[in-house]
Amino acid sequence: MVRRRRTYNTNLIKKTVCYSTRDIADLFGIHKGTVLSWLKVGLPRIDNRRPFLVLGAHLEEFLKNRQSRRKRKCKSDELYCCRCGYPKKVKNDEVILRILNGKAGLLNGLCSDCGTKTNKIISMKRLNQIRNIFTVLKTRNKDLTGSDLPIDNVDLREEPLT
Repeated sequence: MVRRRRTYNTNLIKKTVCYSTRDIADLFGIHKGTVLSWLKVGLPRIDNRRPFLVLGAHLEEFLKNRQSRRKRKCKSDELYCCRCGYPKKVKNDEVILRILNGKAGLLNGLCSDCGTKTNKIISMKRLNQIRNIFTVLKTRNKDLTGSDLPIDNVDLREEPLT
């Protein structure tokens, strides 16, 4: 089964250019029928004559609106549950922090509703705020140290030696 792509790079679209259905299909590497289905669900065309032409600015606006509807913003005390498809609270407010690089980390926990793994990428600048909201059980630092062993009871800020 071929997996459908749901996000398209809107930076490829030139706003002042008129695109035919074939041009749009070639631009994104999709089937012409996909573009025709977009026309049926609301992609505005210049007129009703064939070949159907679409202004680049309208195409960009249509795709950005379509792609932004699927986004789910998490509150500070929620992580995204892949099974439920929505941001959910974490069971017992317990999370595992995995440091991706010096600027970002990945929080993992269990969904309070279905028990499935939940995820959220956070900025390391917000680490103190996260520790006030959640109980951080383990800190994994695979990318920085080369191992996947948990680092327990470690303050990630550097403090001067006394």
